[in-house]
Amino acid sequence: MRRLILIFSFLIILLSHTAAGPNTWTLNLSGAGPIWSILINPFYQQIMYAASNTGGIYRSTDGGVGWVPVNTGLLNLSIQAATMSNNNPDVIYCGTAPTGSYRGVFKTTNAGATWLLLPVNGITETSIGIQAIAVDPTNQNIVFISVYDPNAGDAVNGLYKTTNGGTSWLPLTSGIGVTKNFLTIVINPFNHLVVYAGTTTSSSHPTEQARIYRSNDGGANWFNISNGLPPTQGQSTHDPVRCLSIQPVDTARLIAGLFVNETVYGGVYLTTNGGASWTRRQTGLPTNAGDYPRAILIRPGSTTEFFVGFGNTSNSGIGVFRTVDAGLNWVNFNGGALTGSTTIRTLNFKTSGDSTLFAGGAHPTLGSGQGVFAYSFVPVSVRRENNSIPDKFALYQNYPNPFNPKTIINFQLSMFSSVRLIIYDVLGKEISMLVNEQLQPRTYEVEWDARNYPSGVYFYKLQTESFTQTKRMVLIK
Repeated sequence: MRRLILIFSFLIILLSHTAAGPNTWTLNLSGAGPIWSILINPFYQQIMYAASNTGGIYRSTDGGVGWVPVNTGLLNLSIQAATMSNNNPDVIYCGTAPTGSYRGVFKTTNAGATWLLLPVNGITETSIGIQAIAVDPTNQNIVFISVYDPNAGDAVNGLYKTTNGGTSWLPLTSGIGVTKNFLTIVINPFNHLVVYAGTTTSSSHPTEQARIYRSNDGGANWFNISNGLPPTQGQSTHDPVRCLSIQPVDTARLIAGLFVNETVYGGVYLTTNGGASWTRRQTGLPTNAGDYPRAILIRPGSTTEFFVGFGNTSNSGIGVFRTVDAGLNWVNFNGGALTGSTTIRTLNFKTSGDSTLFAGGAHPTLGSGQGVFAYSFVPVSVRRENNSIPDKFALYQNYPNPFNPKTIINFQLSMFSSVRLIIYDVLGKEISMLVNEQLQPRTYEVEWDARNYPSGVYFYKLQTESFTQTKRMVLIK
């Protein structure tokens, strides 16, 4: 009888999803508890993983529609952080909450088929809670972790690094201030020596501000890059740095999410110079004390479209917000299955096929606010004009021009390329990403529908690894 109940529960988890429709949020994984991490295989994006704070790791092989648990050897199912190796996606590291008998970092080298608890050799903290994990983009054995349990007092070292796949860990403290309570870590995808990390508050040192640090040598030395972030306000009103996102095309551009403990200062901050200075971009976002950005993401291929996921201290949840102008204005991006009562702990983007944003619902108690939520953007049709291979790259003038409200843009590729076709307004602000995918050598046709934009001059730019060209067009209504 017990076996039948377990099988039935398994089928409920496997089948409890709805297909992601365009321009609406759907719930693709329910019954798995609060989701704190979502991972997407960079080489085959149909393979995904979701890390639950109560149910361990779930795997999907169909782009997030169906899910199954993959917890063999995972002796602690309370997962707070997870990340995947970009050069070998079968290697995944996940970190536990500071609860249970088996705490620390688990690792799989076979895509989740089996897990192994890594040694804690070199880790000084006795109450081990893993707040963040980052894997070197060039080496699956080089991993950064932050170790901090807020219920056990301040971290001793906080940041650690392994160069041998987790056999041993080295503390990283050179240049770090007295507060070593780290919540987030990101690595520059094109320069693995550049690492960013953000701290939270300290009960022992209440006058030290929450900070963002940068290392230029793989964590050996750190520099405080908090210019423009909230000044010291005191222990009760600090604004911890909870999440960071780096733009893979322009790696000097990052966004940071800070808890809104002090309403004048907390929220989202942007840097365009690698952290030399930060600017607050909060218009349209929640500003009540206790509103917490918990996940943040720059859309792949864009420098101006950002997403941020919120929660709050009252556990009422807030959901997802979006900006298309680099944070100057934010709008509520909830709807469908994703309501304002959903706490969001993680965001990730699938770019192959249909462009889909995934959000991890992590409400601590409300079942409808838990699971993997998916929002598939309406795809822009990229029509292949012919099968002949052009002898060069080219971007052609749109037609008709002037136009109202639709126009056609043609371009050709002479070799297999990663392609972006972007629309800008007259001020140079990105307003639409028409193409962001890898394409075969062909001639292509793309339609842009500008019915939601005012009359004026616009520019469209074709960008590949070896070719960039921009042209001008006019919308007249």
